Amino acid sequence: MTAAHLWQSGQRLWERSKKSVSNRNRSYERTYEIGKYSRMRHRYSKEHRKIQYTTMILDGTLYDHLKEIDRICNERMETMVAAIKKQQGITEELKARDQLAWVGAMNNIRSAAEEVICAEVIYT
Repeated sequence: MTAAHLWQSGQRLWERSKKSVSNRNRSYERTYEIGKYSRMRHRYSKEHRKIQYTTMILDGTLYDHLKEIDRICNERMETMVAAIKKQQGITEELKARDQLAWVGAMNNIRSAAEEVICAEVIYT
């Protein structure tokens, strides 16, 4: 066999495998772009929950699971940030008066809320 013949055989196999994968995943069409929390959950599941991850891929439920995780995390982030802002008295008045202090306080609030969300939702 020549190198050209081997290359052509490899190309045909590659094309067939691409077609079979695309046919298998046709029901897996994305209508929602997964976000930060979904990517974090995806990486965690792939590295630490291999059986669950593989099962979801084979069942075709991984994308729906990631979409739901992203929705839950974003909702919880909004509610937690709002509650902590209210609790600490971070207002628009502070934003107008001292922007640097407001930005620092908001960064701390977001970090704390994200830590809780990651512990309770992403890494469970």
